[in-house]
Amino acid sequence: MPLDQFAILLDNPSMSYFPGQMVSGRVVIRANSEKNTQGLKLKFEGKASVHWSEEKTERTGSGNDATDRKVTKNFDDSDNFFDFKNYLLGDGRSDVKIPPGESSYPFSFQLPLMNLPSSYVGQHGKVEYLLEANVKRSWKFDYNAKQFITVNSIVDLNNDPQAAESGDWKTSKTFCCLCCASGPLDMHVRLKNKGFVPGEIIGLEVEINNLSTRGINDISTQLVQEATFFAQSSKNQSFKPIIDMKRSQGVDPGDSDIWRAELLVPPVPPTKLGGCRIIDVQYVLKVEAHVSGVAFNLKHSCPIVIGTVPLRARFEELKGTETVIPTAPPMFTPSGYPDLPQPRYQDSYNFKLDPPKPDNIVDTVTNTVIDNIVPSEPDYVPQYVTYGWKFNIPAELD
Repeated sequence: MPLDQFAILLDNPSMSYFPGQMVSGRVVIRANSEKNTQGLKLKFEGKASVHWSEEKTERTGSGNDATDRKVTKNFDDSDNFFDFKNYLLGDGRSDVKIPPGESSYPFSFQLPLMNLPSSYVGQHGKVEYLLEANVKRSWKFDYNAKQFITVNSIVDLNNDPQAAESGDWKTSKTFCCLCCASGPLDMHVRLKNKGFVPGEIIGLEVEINNLSTRGINDISTQLVQEATFFAQSSKNQSFKPIIDMKRSQGVDPGDSDIWRAELLVPPVPPTKLGGCRIIDVQYVLKVEAHVSGVAFNLKHSCPIVIGTVPLRARFEELKGTETVIPTAPPMFTPSGYPDLPQPRYQDSYNFKLDPPKPDNIVDTVTNTVIDNIVPSEPDYVPQYVTYGWKFNIPAELD
């Protein structure tokens, strides 16, 4: 007979942690009869993994006997940060009984003080922290339950000299008309600083000086997450738009204009994930002036840094708008920042889930299993540290 309930319940309802914090909770088992087992084991693992496949054409033979064939090569790598195991009941060798009714088995693990990479789910790789409970049974299927948590790496913008620097980029182009070059189209992009945390506003200023013969239809900007995955001396990349914003007002030939926009940084993982050997994440703010007619647009990419600890100059501003969630755990405060604003935790922004998989029937409220094994884990959405702003991101700002 299956268990009525087998679940891992955490003391921290947000299920989000920083390196060095304690992960505690209990494994709850509800059985309708006494169960003979070899013990209840709890495993806590943190790891990164990448995988992708590439299809190539290989030629064998020579001359008229040469043939081509398609070969698929898999690229895989992984990096384990920790792997804790502990028996909450029994020792895995001797018989032990789980009594009928509800039983609760407390546990606690401390996350390593090392700066663990932030949780992440990407196109070709992931960083995950997973609790797995296992009830071992002789000559029968084991009972299993899983629970993901989110780890937010400590990425202190105050330790990155570039984060506080202002951004100032210029780009220009000319257009040819009847063998004569037109005047230049100049674009000047400015940022007050290059480092931000989720919940902060990116104040963008784009100045257009149009001395060309072509009009500008509109100006757009896009915050893009660029992820690079490494395996077997090769790499693969993915590009994910995070925010899109457009000003529909154009700039006529001979005119100039300044567009000032505000982009709210949503809940996303930090730059470099706080340090991961096989996955690198970077952020680029792309600005594009859309030129009328058949011509190439004027573009520029501005690299920025996303952290989890804001610049000290922004502390008071973020405190003034913060929303404290009572159930959120105390933040692991870096040395020297006792006045750090209280963060909150929100689902990863613009996170697309895989379609649900057919599986055994399960009550999602009680996690009651209908078969003798808890179904595969639900789609996992990381909860990232965010500072007190409301997320109402406009699609267009004139």
